[in-house]
Amino acid sequence: MREFYRIRRIRQFVAVCCLSSVFLVGGCTSPVQKLTRAQHLQQEGRYTEAVREYSRVLARVPESQPQAISLIGMHIAECQWALGEPKGALISLQNALAADPESSLARLRMGELMLAAGAPQTAADHAKWVLARDPSSPDALTLLGAAYAAGGGVAQAQTVFEQVLKNDPGRVNVSLALAQIHAAGGDELKARHILHAAAAAHSDNPAPWLALARMEEERGNSAAAEENYRKAVGAGDDRESKLRLAQFLARASRISEAEQMLAHLDQNYSPVSTLRADFELLLGRAVEAVREYNRTLQHPPSSDRSPAETAREQSAPTRPLVIARLIEAELSKAPREVKRTESVASARALFARYNGELDAATSESLQAEIAVVSGDLAQAQVHAARAVELAPESAPANFVAGLVHHAARDVPEANRLWQTALEKDPDYLPARQAVAARALAAGDVAGAEAYIVPVVRQEPANFQALCIYAAILERKQQFEAARLIARRAMAADTTAAEPHIILGDIAMGQNRVAVAFIEYQQAILLEPNSAEAIARLSRVYRKGRITRPMLRRMERVAASAPASPSLMEIVGRLYADHGWHNDAERALRQATELDSSRSTAAAALALTYASRGKQRAAAESLSSSAESADLLAGLRAAERKDAASAMGSYEAAVERGESSGAAANNLAWMYAQNGIKLDRALELAQLARRLAPRDPAVLDTMGFVQLKRREYSQAVETLKQAVELAASNAGKHAAPDLVQQFKLHLAEAYLRSGQPQAAAALKKQ
Repeated sequence: MREFYRIRRIRQFVAVCCLSSVFLVGGCTSPVQKLTRAQHLQQEGRYTEAVREYSRVLARVPESQPQAISLIGMHIAECQWALGEPKGALISLQNALAADPESSLARLRMGELMLAAGAPQTAADHAKWVLARDPSSPDALTLLGAAYAAGGGVAQAQTVFEQVLKNDPGRVNVSLALAQIHAAGGDELKARHILHAAAAAHSDNPAPWLALARMEEERGNSAAAEENYRKAVGAGDDRESKLRLAQFLARASRISEAEQMLAHLDQNYSPVSTLRADFELLLGRAVEAVREYNRTLQHPPSSDRSPAETAREQSAPTRPLVIARLIEAELSKAPREVKRTESVASARALFARYNGELDAATSESLQAEIAVVSGDLAQAQVHAARAVELAPESAPANFVAGLVHHAARDVPEANRLWQTALEKDPDYLPARQAVAARALAAGDVAGAEAYIVPVVRQEPANFQALCIYAAILERKQQFEAARLIARRAMAADTTAAEPHIILGDIAMGQNRVAVAFIEYQQAILLEPNSAEAIARLSRVYRKGRITRPMLRRMERVAASAPASPSLMEIVGRLYADHGWHNDAERALRQATELDSSRSTAAAALALTYASRGKQRAAAESLSSSAESADLLAGLRAAERKDAASAMGSYEAAVERGESSGAAANNLAWMYAQNGIKLDRALELAQLARRLAPRDPAVLDTMGFVQLKRREYSQAVETLKQAVELAASNAGKHAAPDLVQQFKLHLAEAYLRSGQPQAAAALKKQ
């Protein structure tokens, strides 16, 4: 439960009458007017103004009226909670209880706040205090049941909720909670019965229909779910119901219908709403999002509006928040633009225009984001540190600082800051998404899923979240579910390569090579420089029987007008996979000459050089490749025997998706050689093998890791494959000393597995 229970209007009326009598007895009418105004402001959602008026009234209440002081304090606390100021609300409630320790109402409000703050036992104590004085109090029973449920006492909660409904059938929130308990316990029939009864008893309340809709959707009954969502809209005709319907349509990949409904909501509920803009940004449509945010900001501030219009604007994002989203939307255009500097320049211009409306922490965070995209990591770190210093409790400030450290390849610190952001606000979805992506990159599929599922539920059209979730499902071999989510991502952004890559991975997992080939090709057509798409397409080619003349023909095709740097890079990678290193160097150099910005080809060329001991040439080929900076740093650190720096750089390269497998392979080897993180070493070796299945050095690393893990039988089988593959490449420029190294590892595996004769025979070869 994240909100206070609303005080019923009759109770508010009684409270106002009680407070008014305090001043009427004293013959003073001005405070009564102020009190009435404060009450109206609170009802209209103008909480800041309401707090100001309540505070003025409170200053006039004599200390001889503790009940009046307590009631006003509770009203102030409610407003502060609505404004997102839980600490202020807690202080106000503590003052209210101090003024009138026997106030049951103050006890209930304090219990509700404690429950919302995650302290169910304290909430239950407050509820029991009230029940000791009024055993039939429906508010106290409701609070007690909610506290039991939050604390895991489901059976106790069910008993209490049933008692509440028996005495007061009109409590919809209790019906919803009880239905949820029955549904979780597997009694869906009972849950549906409770929800239908609540819907029939409260025809103007959409909440039961929304609960039924969600239940049907989770069971895969899309038609029934849509029918119930539309019944909710018909019952309440409110913003929340229509928003939930729009989200359902987005989850069903009916993006156009969802957009139309959000546009209708923007138009009819608030001229300063950002629903449409936020939706476009989540879809990855940065250009459209920028346009919508600009439209919102250009709308004049509210003046002379009706109370209803003012209340709707109060629920809309504040101008500073809209400004921040506008600048972030402008920056999100950069990765897809050839002229990235234009987006950065535009973001800077927007920042200069609106900076005067931003608080200091937000200003520093935005400057940090701009600096990251422009490549100035030193300035980004300065601004990010200032933002955290100014607002250490801010989830956004810690999140942005994490982004900066991630860009600087300090993955552990980035993850720490993202975790801090979640500690400050467990519902801060950008941090959840970032942690999920990091966990997936590290091979922690279960952890990644736990973090990303709430994001997908709350933001069903979030393109990146959908891609992460689809990749997780593919790793778990839940192929049909993964395909469904990937197609939802594709519906959200038809111009992105990532959904096609995931669909290709799914097809490869099902051994549908032809389908995978088509998906990977489509990904390259959409994003010609996608390192992942090129690596995946190269993998498809490996499935067939590749001959040197075949690759020569492909090379000629790639070089003929119009020359294709993508195909040339794939040819070069295939040459390298088969040990034809001279050919690989030639083709990969051509790919970089055809497209000097082709960092993936530069990285592959560097690895070809490095595999033959040409470290200087490898470094020179990587010097212009930003995406390969981590791998280069690792190679250089390893060359100067700086193991700690090398491992840190390789780990960062893996985190950033280095697609050749070199970083994963080298890091796995170093972990195994040092006898540390052997579980992680195995994950990395498996990743390298997926990325470079025909590289004997990768197989050797896998076997070496298995040796260190004392998995001797598995090590023998893996190292035998490495030796055989290396021997088959012997006439293709494979280094003899490398083959000998593989044999030494295999001999050790034979000895460890109790096969000394096999080890001796191998040494004689």
